[in-house]
Amino acid sequence: MKNFFKALLVVIAISLTGCNQIDSKKADHEVASNKAEKPNVIIFLVDDLGVNDTSLAMSKSKTLYNKRYKTPSLEKMAEQGMTLTNARTNAICVPSRVSLLTGQNFLRHQVKGDIVPTGSKSGIFAFPPAKVIDKPQNMLPALLKGQGYFTVHAGKYHVCHHCSKETSPTPSMAGFDVNIGGSFYGGPGSYQPVDEYGNVKQPGRLKGLESYYERNMHLTDALTEEAMNAAKDAVKRQQPFFLYLAHYAVHTPIQPHNKYLKNYTLTEGENAQETQYASMIEGVDASLAYVMDKLEQWDIANNTMVIFYSDNGGRVLGRGKKTLYGDWQFNFPYRSGKASNYEGGNRVPAVIKWPGHVAKNVTNEAPVMIEDIYRTVISAAGIKTDREDVDGMDWSTFFDGKKIPPVFENRAQYFTMPYHFEGQYYNGDDFIEGGVEPAVSVIHNNWKLIYFFTDERFELYQLKSDPSEQHNVVKEQPNKAHRLADMLNEELVKHSFNDIMPVYSKSKKSVNFPTEAYKKFSMR
Repeated sequence: MKNFFKALLVVIAISLTGCNQIDSKKADHEVASNKAEKPNVIIFLVDDLGVNDTSLAMSKSKTLYNKRYKTPSLEKMAEQGMTLTNARTNAICVPSRVSLLTGQNFLRHQVKGDIVPTGSKSGIFAFPPAKVIDKPQNMLPALLKGQGYFTVHAGKYHVCHHCSKETSPTPSMAGFDVNIGGSFYGGPGSYQPVDEYGNVKQPGRLKGLESYYERNMHLTDALTEEAMNAAKDAVKRQQPFFLYLAHYAVHTPIQPHNKYLKNYTLTEGENAQETQYASMIEGVDASLAYVMDKLEQWDIANNTMVIFYSDNGGRVLGRGKKTLYGDWQFNFPYRSGKASNYEGGNRVPAVIKWPGHVAKNVTNEAPVMIEDIYRTVISAAGIKTDREDVDGMDWSTFFDGKKIPPVFENRAQYFTMPYHFEGQYYNGDDFIEGGVEPAVSVIHNNWKLIYFFTDERFELYQLKSDPSEQHNVVKEQPNKAHRLADMLNEELVKHSFNDIMPVYSKSKKSVNFPTEAYKKFSMR
């Protein structure tokens, strides 16, 4: 019995998916409780879910968007666990997903997706090809599989953009026994069964879901049901399992999750897709409910750690100008969104639940990162590592909810966007030459320095007093800016970041590293 109570099902809810046609109330009487010695692990990841894109507030008071969206299952999870109100990721999906599966910060792994040289539309920059994961044996599913886990992937894999098994590890190569709908594509093509989830135009794009077409089931629902069917097989065998449920929602294409569409109305001037977007969010929450109900039915809920997370900040591009706040303020009070190194691109909702281990109904402001999930999971699974190439930190040090350990309080966080992210219908301050401009940034002790490559300029913000990043104090705080530039420079040099640093197309010279760039900037 001792091992039974130690067993945990780590449900990492990085995302939410909807299950409008799944009857989660049907009991699985044939499933016995999983009393395996090792804990089960589930990672639940949402794609592009912004910090305000739930009814659970990530701050002391609810925003207008928190009041619009309906995610009761996530709110229930928060009541049973801990809300992480200071959670961040990289600003774009591929680097974040690689960080989750490797435990490495983007500065170290340098996997940004493109494996061929690219450039900005304006021609200012040429971007060297990215690196790819070179040690799949160290990826999270491979480590867990080596410890006897049954490993399942469902949803968006996307650790390289339009790559192949010759250039990047497939789900199987990463250690997954089962792959449901995962590939190197970043979006599904369609969420609708009538389109075969996009396979009508691109046959075979999402594999393993063909039986759901005739059931008229939304992609979010299909992924959820199929994922839990795979997990159920492991429970029957009394085998520990790892389930990485990485939803495509709420990534584009923005399409209605029809059961929930009636729950939302527009304010004047909003893009018509905003109600569809809201329905997708509620559908993801229904997916979370389905997962949680199954854990209860299988009598393994008390062995379950649940971590809910998103892969990057909420989308601003393509959603129109009108928001419930000012222009392009979808992630209010945080600035900008996906692909940007402003807080709107890095801040995400996060919750962790683990009965008997994680304090209930509490919030914690520890500065956590998506790469921490790797370290937290292997620690919970009893896997020890002394590898120096793991940047993630173990959250178990603050599971009691009483205080933030000094190692987290003093943490330096690094974010990188080393290419031009192109988009439409957005004209924010960080939208340059047809896209969100490339940058790197560092946060330390509530100070944030952003180094923009376009004109090698710096911006400095005091996040505690100015979370919206409206007051650039780089000129008023030159010593602080200089120190942070040196910190950033040291990390870039340590990880040989010059290999993928942008190159000016005309001069053929790489963008200066932060220390040299700051010297020139400070004399302007």
